Amino acid sequence: MIVYGQTIEKRAFEAATGWTFKPEGACKAETCIPLPFPTDTDALPAIALADAMNLPLVEEPRMNALAIGPDSLGGRALSSAKAPELCLPDLDGKQHRLSDFLGQKIIVYAWAPYLGCANHLSVWRALRDEVHHLGVELITVGLDSLGSRGCRAAIEAAAPTHPALIDTHHDLARLFGVVNIPQSIWIDEAGMIVRPVTSAPPPPVVDTGAPAGPPPDLPPRMMAIMGEAAHIESDPARYHAALQDWIHRGADSPHALSPEAVIARAGPQSAERALGHAHFELACEAVVHDQKAIAVEHFQAAHRLVPDSWTYRRQAWSLETVAAAGPFERFWQGPHPDHPEQWPYQGDWLTDIRAEGPANYYQPWKA
Repeated sequence: MIVYGQTIEKRAFEAATGWTFKPEGACKAETCIPLPFPTDTDALPAIALADAMNLPLVEEPRMNALAIGPDSLGGRALSSAKAPELCLPDLDGKQHRLSDFLGQKIIVYAWAPYLGCANHLSVWRALRDEVHHLGVELITVGLDSLGSRGCRAAIEAAAPTHPALIDTHHDLARLFGVVNIPQSIWIDEAGMIVRPVTSAPPPPVVDTGAPAGPPPDLPPRMMAIMGEAAHIESDPARYHAALQDWIHRGADSPHALSPEAVIARAGPQSAERALGHAHFELACEAVVHDQKAIAVEHFQAAHRLVPDSWTYRRQAWSLETVAAAGPFERFWQGPHPDHPEQWPYQGDWLTDIRAEGPANYYQPWKA
């Protein structure tokens, strides 16, 4: 959560974190933390609050801002199967709350504007239109610190008939544990998560012949990237068979997990990772305000603290565009061919995918 100045609005903190203030202190579920100051005011001391609750805090005096990271209770990205509130804008700036869509099954689909999942938005929209009458809503969430400027083209090309939201600060990472794209979260009619963050390949489509090859005259790096991407493994048939089973059978589907299983399968959380989330949020805020040097410093810290997050790495890399890549400039995600010494990050997409192996890029489907 980004805070300007030294105080934080109580209601904003509650909405962003899921904690509520009671006479006994700050409370979430069965946990209550006593606070050394009164909470019957609209504004609370930000640093003292973070200190009392043992929440990670990163100060950025050059922006007169600070970021408070999430708690790490239970050591998992989710401390409850109840879906946290999510409030994000669409392209027109209209705010949408996750809770607005309760009473129907919800598929939250996380994507980013780097080829792949951005190009699949129209396929997901078609799926949504097929099942919407069954009480299902799709909410697509574009993760990009450039906001509507980065996501607009892909959203407009998909012509969505569903909420198409924009997540400038990657709230999905902080609240749900998203670490790659595309990923999804399934939420039932009562607002309970029945599938935590899961790799979400596009729906299978009818084979119309040999796939189109890469555009001619691509730079060698882009040819190498596409070569590695061709070896990334996913299982759309199993994922979408399970999704359809849940859509039609609801709680009777074996793919609808119990609350205990949802929490157990949620990604890891720790004080170190929570601090990384705070750094990343500050980096995104710096991007919003065109403070690139500050953004790079906090991106670097986030990469060290949350090393398994492809979304954190790719967000930073994609901002270092290379004109030679043409329409793929945000997918270049690596050193400039003429000035490699200026690359500010330890890794890049091509180096990291080769080190980790393209077969390990997505989580395998787990029944």
